[in-house]
Amino acid sequence: MNRKMLFSLFGVFLWIVGFLLACSPATVQPVAAPVTMKIALLPIVENLPLYVAQQQKLFEKQSIAVEFIPVASAAERDQVFAAGQADGMINEIVATLLYN
Repeated sequence: MNRKMLFSLFGVFLWIVGFLLACSPATVQPVAAPVTMKIALLPIVENLPLYVAQQQKLFEKQSIAVEFIPVASAAERDQVFAAGQADGMINEIVATLLYN
């Protein structure tokens, strides 16, 4: 990729980030009931911080209920996510680009 294309993509990225920041609310309203989030996780070391955060109840302090869905492979994780059984997943950028 040449430099002009790279700088153009970076400029578009900065414009999108600025737009999203400008559209975000100035104040955050407290959430009355915890929001439940389901995350599909592979048994890899990169997911350790999520387990530590759950054990230290960091999610509960932010009024978020997190449910971890253990999956055995990346293909199973993608299927769980595509079926709507998970709200999020930990993934590397290459796999995300291939998934999309």
